[in-house]
Amino acid sequence: MGVNYVRRRSLEFLVQLGKTLEQIVRKTGEVIGYLSRAKESTTGSPGEEPMKFKQFTISKRKGGTANNKWSARIPLGKVGGVYKYTTFYAATQASAVEKAKAYLKSKDYMADKANLTKQDKKKLEHTDTINSFYPTYLKVYRQPYYKKGTVKNTESIFKNWVSPSPLAQMDIKKIEKRHILDFLASVPYEQQRHRIRLWLSNMFTASVEHGLLDSSPMQNLRLPKAKSTPRSNFTRDEEERFVALAKQSQYWMIYALMLYEGLRPGEAKALRPCDIKEKYIEVGQALNDWGEVDTTKTCNVRLVPIFDQFAELADRYRGSSTSLIFPKADKHTANDDYREICKGLGIDKVMYSLRHTFATRCAEVGISAKQVQLWMGHSEVETTLNYYTHISKELELANIESKSKL
Repeated sequence: MGVNYVRRRSLEFLVQLGKTLEQIVRKTGEVIGYLSRAKESTTGSPGEEPMKFKQFTISKRKGGTANNKWSARIPLGKVGGVYKYTTFYAATQASAVEKAKAYLKSKDYMADKANLTKQDKKKLEHTDTINSFYPTYLKVYRQPYYKKGTVKNTESIFKNWVSPSPLAQMDIKKIEKRHILDFLASVPYEQQRHRIRLWLSNMFTASVEHGLLDSSPMQNLRLPKAKSTPRSNFTRDEEERFVALAKQSQYWMIYALMLYEGLRPGEAKALRPCDIKEKYIEVGQALNDWGEVDTTKTCNVRLVPIFDQFAELADRYRGSSTSLIFPKADKHTANDDYREICKGLGIDKVMYSLRHTFATRCAEVGISAKQVQLWMGHSEVETTLNYYTHISKELELANIESKSKL
């Protein structure tokens, strides 16, 4: 071996040694960096990525203060399919880990999980009831389609009769005919019972449309017909005696509008001077049960001829004013006076009999039911024909006598 060969091999060895030392230094630096970062994570120096443990997650908060830069989030379970968590905050990552571990070992953790289980059970056991569906029923199925007075009647029946009942608190899917019949049997007033029956029928129909039920439990539900107080007309003698006294009442205008023009009580109470035209009365509004001016029962405007018996009053009250003739009228206005007049005359008839008498007088002189329907504002002619079945006994006897002479 020559000297040159030895020198060349030594040089190659030194080059290789330098590369090896360089790798050692680089690796040493990586180890030192890793150890440094590990030390920082345990002493609270900031890190960026969340640390995921088996039972909780540690992460740095954006914008956190000095005392709550780190959070420990512990999942407790699900309520209605949605996860619920408990979260702790700490100044350092290590403190957040310690808080999470301490909580997992505490009684509070077990109590919170048990409470969450109860909440989830209640969520799963939630049922639709008449009471829970009622706000939707009122908003979606009543208010957009019915007069204010009708909606208020809906609210009144619900508040006073339906809502306090056990029926309204039952699972709506489990309500059967027998439950409805038991509830209706507990209502002491027959007329009110039938109003509530109609209320329930409408509500269950809406619940079917809303997807809560497949069919209404009210289907084929039979109740005996309500016994209504007969609204018999005044005889000619009763009418004459009533008119003689009623003319002295401050409410004679209301009674005359019902007796001679066929208006409903609420329509008579909502009349204005401007509604009384030269040849007819324009009937387009009525006073509802809450003393508010509303549309007529059938939501239409009708024209009623001014008949001879009412002509004098029409001339007296006709005008251009748009104010009510009876500005302080309400549901009960004129009722007490009417009862006192009838009591003094020995007449046992409700105030609505005045309107009934109008229809009867029309029938007696041969005016068609269709024409009377338009004057009285009935939506169906069948309603008008019901009056025609109560034509006065005087006319009936006269017809029998005429028939006998044939």
